[in-house]
Amino acid sequence: MFFARTADGAPNGKPVSPPAHTIYTEEYMYLRRSIHCIIAMILLCASTAWAQEPPDGEADGAKRAEKAVIDEVLVTATKSNINKRETGASVTIITEKEIEERGKANVIDLLKDVPGLTIVREADFGGKANVFIRGAKSGNTLILIDGVESNDPSAIDRSFDFANLTADNVERIEVLRGPQSLLYGSDATGGVINIITRRGKGKPTFTVKAEAGAYSTFRESVSVNGGSDDAYYSFAAARTDSKGFSQSDRAPGAATDPEKDGYYNTTLSSRLGTRVLNDAWLDFALRYNDAKADLDDGGYTDDPNFRAYTKNLTTKVSFDQPLTEWWSHNLSVMYLDTLRRYKDRASGGVAEDVNSWYQGNQKKAEWRNTFAMGSINKIIAGAEYRIDEVSLYDHSDYGFGYSTSEMNAKRLESRGAYVVDHLRLFERWFTTAGMRLDDHQEFGSHFTWQANSSFVLPFTGTRLKALYGTGYKAPSISQLYDPSYGNEDLDPELSRSWEAGIEQPVAGELLVLEVTYFDSRYEDMFGSDAFFKTINVGRVAVKGVESALTVKPLKTLSLVASFTFLDTENKETGKELPRRPKYQAGANLNWAFLPGGNLNLSYTYGGKRDDVWFDAMFTQYDVTLEDYHRLDLYASYWIMKNVQVFGRVENLTDADYQNVAGYQTAGRSFYAGAKATM
Repeated sequence: MFFARTADGAPNGKPVSPPAHTIYTEEYMYLRRSIHCIIAMILLCASTAWAQEPPDGEADGAKRAEKAVIDEVLVTATKSNINKRETGASVTIITEKEIEERGKANVIDLLKDVPGLTIVREADFGGKANVFIRGAKSGNTLILIDGVESNDPSAIDRSFDFANLTADNVERIEVLRGPQSLLYGSDATGGVINIITRRGKGKPTFTVKAEAGAYSTFRESVSVNGGSDDAYYSFAAARTDSKGFSQSDRAPGAATDPEKDGYYNTTLSSRLGTRVLNDAWLDFALRYNDAKADLDDGGYTDDPNFRAYTKNLTTKVSFDQPLTEWWSHNLSVMYLDTLRRYKDRASGGVAEDVNSWYQGNQKKAEWRNTFAMGSINKIIAGAEYRIDEVSLYDHSDYGFGYSTSEMNAKRLESRGAYVVDHLRLFERWFTTAGMRLDDHQEFGSHFTWQANSSFVLPFTGTRLKALYGTGYKAPSISQLYDPSYGNEDLDPELSRSWEAGIEQPVAGELLVLEVTYFDSRYEDMFGSDAFFKTINVGRVAVKGVESALTVKPLKTLSLVASFTFLDTENKETGKELPRRPKYQAGANLNWAFLPGGNLNLSYTYGGKRDDVWFDAMFTQYDVTLEDYHRLDLYASYWIMKNVQVFGRVENLTDADYQNVAGYQTAGRSFYAGAKATM
């Protein structure tokens, strides 16, 4: 018997048995034809120019490195453009330049070096992947894609699965750590990750990219973008195919190795905008993903027939208009749709026959107003209305006869209103404070609030920052109404958090050091009883220290490093929370070694952490996962004005470790490819 589980180790839905592993000849032939077509397009683009320099504004490593100050304007902290130093919250910005330099294929890999984040990933190709921020559960982190709340309404904890989110057409990522219920409501008690799609600019640019490497993996993408003073556009399509490797590790004492688990992913992305009514803008964003993954029954439990099918659609239309010199407003309508299917069939004497699906959608409208009182004060006030709807169906036989469970279109409505005041004094002291009222269909009204402040000392440039905030998380539809695991007697989860930190630049930002202490308390946190029914489990305390170091000794050389100490405790049991290492570290070294050439080395350290795994009879085993060190290397070079070649080595030292008990991670893996623009 297999139970899909959340990254927190709790069961995530009902017993499901896995989809079938087959390699389709027609798909393989499609891959070969695609590669041949892309190579031909690259050669065609190459013929347009032979000067050995990159295109203007995109790839000249030396020119890019000359920018002494990275643009630190962010929108996530207040839903209005402010500079990073103007908030007392802890923020990490991953810029377009850094995304290009690091060459990661998936968004989850770009987040590994962010302080305070723990990545929990069952497998490299299609395995469930979640993010914990400062020890909070994955369902306490809100994921935005172009402003669309993208957490899966049908997931048991309403979390977001990063397994199929590629870095294609992603321009910027903003990570906001700490309580953010003030602006973002129920799912943001741990933090917010905002993924922003590329907006086109300038003359039309067409880009084609192809890559091949380990585990018979092929990736292809095409994109076009451009813009003017009155419009912008970007379109992108990407495909990933891999024979992969087994997600489950070889069981102790097993005579044979588990079979390979294949993976297939198609992603479409678009961003369009046009000026209307003189100074108003109409913006449209869409991202669609269709993926198939061969899975296994769990840690150390191979299954050749388990397959998952996933489809995700996010779309948003927004209208942004200045009404006066001091008043502007934004009206947004958003839609999210998710579908997960799991299929298995009986074989090899195992009487498993499963056909289950989980579908969720979310409709949301938000009206936001910004009132600017000169350069000193800005007030942001907004109201939102959201409808969540979830359906599920499970039809399975584990050798004891068929059982069927279903839930038809359960629906929850919620409303929210917030007001935030952002005060700027003497260009040195910045304070943000606000409150929010949520009105939930099942739980009525609830207030949350937050206040933060940032103060920059004269002469030394030292920045002192602090934040205090409360959080409120309502149970998901599945936690309330799932036929097997739901509990309509649940109470909302409440939290309160504070943090304080210091940031010190040295020698004109040649070196910047930031250290932050944080402390969070959760009450009535959601968990499971012995029969996997959702319950309120009690109190949890989390505290720790984050530190980040940025060094730029040369225009062509930079180092970004981070370290996190995390102390978690379940106050009811006295135990640490699972899958949260006490110590984590990361570093990224980038060197623009030649005009048009770039070398990037990233390092990740994960400390020891507690975990559990379950055998075929669902017997629980408590284990401690060993710590690990991992290195990744990426290099790129513009051999012509329009053609770049690149390659990367993942897990350079061939480290043998597990992120989740019983699941394998990739060994040393080589990938190489080319990109052409015109």
